[in-house]
Amino acid sequence: MSACLTTEGKTPVEKCGLLGNPDHRDWCIMNIAISSKDAGVCDLVGGEDWKTSCLAAVNGDFALCEKIANRHWKDACYYNVAQRNGDSGICYAISDLYYRSGCFKDAGAEGDVSVCDDIIEPNQMMWCYAKVTNDILMCDKIKEDSWKRQCFEDLKEPPATTTISKTSTTRAGASTASAPTTTRPLTTSTRPRPSIVCADMSDPVRKDMCYSESAVSVRDRRLCDMVQNQYMRGACLRDVASSSGDSSLCRDIEHDKIRDACYFEASMASRDPAGCGKILDEKIRESCERYSRRGLPNQ
Repeated sequence: MSACLTTEGKTPVEKCGLLGNPDHRDWCIMNIAISSKDAGVCDLVGGEDWKTSCLAAVNGDFALCEKIANRHWKDACYYNVAQRNGDSGICYAISDLYYRSGCFKDAGAEGDVSVCDDIIEPNQMMWCYAKVTNDILMCDKIKEDSWKRQCFEDLKEPPATTTISKTSTTRAGASTASAPTTTRPLTTSTRPRPSIVCADMSDPVRKDMCYSESAVSVRDRRLCDMVQNQYMRGACLRDVASSSGDSSLCRDIEHDKIRDACYFEASMASRDPAGCGKILDEKIRESCERYSRRGLPNQ
């Protein structure tokens, strides 16, 4: 029997149910819920993380994203809520730099290249500049071939099919989320073991990355102290603070942008707005105070 016969007469949600892959099925249903602004459709989503992300996107509820354990899908949830609310301040909660820079552009911060300041790797920073300013000519300035190709692909692709978990407008005020396709973060079991493996690395950049990834894996800020590059060390402290909810780690970060992002993420993780007041950037501070309070009990 042909595919067209099997879907004939079925509703869009019923057609989603015919998809064999559970993730594809949930993604399909979630898009229908978002485009129709119908939270009831989210109840038909099978996976808990998908369902939570669906409800967050439909209702624009930032606090729901905090319930998602998987960092990759939590980032996607933040992304979709930022688009739903048109609030680029939410993008600071995204840990993945690729998602984050795309989020700033799509949530209304297009043209503001300052959002790229905490990206350490030069090729990624130039990609971010190109993405945020929507200037494809900047892709030519990227030296590393893989990032250059990615830059051209991102800026040439139509909004609904770009690599980032983008939103595509279906009608005024309605948007649909695309399935995230970036590489998932390393799990604890696949991260390198700290002291021995990292110390034996000769390349300073790879050694710093090793210590940084290990620090986040075991939530140990002492491993961040082993990172030599000050920007990477700051990003390491930010990620440990975010995973542990300990905003006290942020004060040792030298770079203002990374320190602000650290206080923001730690405040979201702990659901305590106390750290928000230490954020220098007014816009980030206001977003932090607004959204961290929403996550607190009895608020």
